[in-house]
Amino acid sequence: MVLRYTKYDDLPRIWLLIPIETKVREYHAKLLLSCVAAEKGLGVILGHKGALASNVRFLPRGIIFGNNITTDNEARLARYREMGYTVAAWCEEGIAYRNRQSYRHERVSSGAMAQAAVFFAWGDYHAEDVRRAIALGDRAKVVSSGSPRLDLLRPRFREFYREEAQRIKERHGRIVLVNTNFHRFNHFLGRGTYLEGLKSRGKVPNAEREAFFQQWVAFLGEMYKAFARMLGPLSSALPDHTIVLRPHPSENHDAWKREVKGLPNVKVLHEGGSLPWILASEVVIHNSCATGIEAFGMGVPVVSYRPLTSETYDSSLPNAVSREVFKVQDLVEVVMALVSGELREESESGGEKRRLAQRFFTGLEGKLASEAIVDSLEQLDVRPIPFAVTPVHAIARDLTFRGILPTWALLQRLVRGANPHAAYLHQKFPSLGLSEVQVDLNRLQKISGRFANVGITEICESLFCVTARAG
Repeated sequence: MVLRYTKYDDLPRIWLLIPIETKVREYHAKLLLSCVAAEKGLGVILGHKGALASNVRFLPRGIIFGNNITTDNEARLARYREMGYTVAAWCEEGIAYRNRQSYRHERVSSGAMAQAAVFFAWGDYHAEDVRRAIALGDRAKVVSSGSPRLDLLRPRFREFYREEAQRIKERHGRIVLVNTNFHRFNHFLGRGTYLEGLKSRGKVPNAEREAFFQQWVAFLGEMYKAFARMLGPLSSALPDHTIVLRPHPSENHDAWKREVKGLPNVKVLHEGGSLPWILASEVVIHNSCATGIEAFGMGVPVVSYRPLTSETYDSSLPNAVSREVFKVQDLVEVVMALVSGELREESESGGEKRRLAQRFFTGLEGKLASEAIVDSLEQLDVRPIPFAVTPVHAIARDLTFRGILPTWALLQRLVRGANPHAAYLHQKFPSLGLSEVQVDLNRLQKISGRFANVGITEICESLFCVTARAG
């Protein structure tokens, strides 16, 4: 079902603009949030953050999300407010960070929070860190709502990935999934990129902070090497399994392909989102990675391999909800026992880990985080300005979408030339077309029994309108 703007422009609604930065990490969760919002009568613009930012002057005024509240986002959020938008914000990195002080220093800006009307935290732990880093008068803006990404871990919504997981298993056989999270060392744009980026954003004010970050990168470099050495013994011990190494979206994937050369049953793959791969796997291996939390939430056996440990640089929660091992031989033995069924999670241990996760995250049970977010958004004081106030505005809008936006995008490419980071940006957000979004909407409708009146319209490349029929 495709909805056309002109038929629905007269409906009173708040418009919600949701950017996607890393497709495999965010897209499905933000589509679910969009459907929940549309079901409650809001209009949603969903798409690639670059497409949304480039075209924001042509879009309806309402609530616009900032993907983070870092220092380099202050000017953007201020500009959105000047344009008439109400700013909401969240932080995708809030699911699992290694160092609380460093998170507050790197990821939270009082200036950016001052532009936002509300900030949605993953839970009380995350909310506490955000509040400690912002002005006292802004602390009430922080809401412990949970994240739509957590909604997808629930039994009902994980069925969204069941068919894809089955296709993965048919293609690769029995899978042990190894997720890496070492982009601070093994960055797509080159080793040293992470620290240089911090310096350019003013996050390295003195020699002490520079030493802190240098030691962090060095720690992750040793972790990278330890994971690379571990693959050989794991490969030999599991000849009937495919070991899929899935690097972080910001990592240099070619570096890992060189590491696994000569290991016949090890593949470096980064196809689609992580959740269907987790669901298709018999065991997930990680270190301080959000996928450890996702695997635990989906009921898949998860092991944290910790050949090095650091109170400063380890992320506590992903490791704590996993079965922790510290030596290669122990890792191999535990994984073999898990895939054979000899080793199972004890119910008491699983319950303790669940209670730990609930202390970190809101919305694991009861009301969906998506619903809590929409409920909070509806309480904001927003003056919505629709796509088309009159038929003349509707004609002007259609002309903009069909002619001005494509021409504007072409001119920008000609003036700016080739983006030197184009390959990196493509790795993070390869593409998103109407047919893909429509298929995913159909799957959400099927597994949830909801959103039957929700439809999708393509505005321009990688940017979509999500609305619901009246009545």
